[in-house]
Amino acid sequence: MAVLLSVYCVGQGESVDSRLTLNDGLVLQGVTKQPTYVLGEPVRIQISFANNGQTKRLVPSEGVEAGSLKIFVANKENGEYKEYRTAGWGTERGRPLDLEPGAKHHYPEATILWNGKPKLNHFSDVELNEALRGRIATKYAFQEPGVYFIKGRSFVGENFQPVESEPIRIEILKPGGPDLAVWIRIKGNMEIAYLMQRSSFNTEDPSKKHDLISEIEQILSDYPNSVYSSYLRPNLEKFKADEVRRKEMLKKANSPTGLAVGLPLAADKDACDKQASFLQTRVRGAFWNPPDISPFPQYSQLTSPSAEKHAAGARLRNIGF
Repeated sequence: MAVLLSVYCVGQGESVDSRLTLNDGLVLQGVTKQPTYVLGEPVRIQISFANNGQTKRLVPSEGVEAGSLKIFVANKENGEYKEYRTAGWGTERGRPLDLEPGAKHHYPEATILWNGKPKLNHFSDVELNEALRGRIATKYAFQEPGVYFIKGRSFVGENFQPVESEPIRIEILKPGGPDLAVWIRIKGNMEIAYLMQRSSFNTEDPSKKHDLISEIEQILSDYPNSVYSSYLRPNLEKFKADEVRRKEMLKKANSPTGLAVGLPLAADKDACDKQASFLQTRVRGAFWNPPDISPFPQYSQLTSPSAEKHAAGARLRNIGF
């Protein structure tokens, strides 16, 4: 059955949404708070299940972080959809959820921005085509101004039946005025995109972090009302607060008391968060991750020389970005 595209005209404060209703009343719905974005602005969407049927249904409890929810993007109507992934997606453990009749389950908001361009110069044409099949291969998910369509895919039941939402239509606009001035300064900067998207940096180098913070603070001073500043400012504040928390945790972990009780010696914020998340998952119960129906390469860095060559046609699991 063909998926029908619905485009909604919305006013300020309303949402653009798209939904697919299954025969048994299970609805997969995608929502974004605005129909237009500036090039390089994070696009935030939320996907949810609603059970309008008469029986409870088994759905994933976690979203993109567990790979139980996948995001696909096309740059034109009826165009080819390619999967978008970013750092941290598909790395968590999942678990099932019985969705009762009349209930809804909202997945955490997914932010779409930086994708990363694969470093595949040493691969053959066959290996390159295989590595990039079905996935976005540009630095940004939305590389140019224009109309795009976004849809979510999740999985239902014990057999992990794939279910897709209808596409959400958005428009990416060219930046102008102060926004253009900022975009010229930040375009292609992975670290700044990371901050806008994840409230953290990818680098662990203290001197690089210091330089990035200085650069961002200068942008905020020069262009306080830029659309990009509305993301940079709160995320930089959150990053600084997280850094203080991380240093306090390290101080406690390295104290005689911390060493005695075996506190984790996490070297960075993400490591601390992953340790806490894993322990919480262990407490919650059984792990439950849908299979990757159309498996794509993972995002771990390609560091081993021996990993540079793979048999032609084989799936590449380690790609540097």
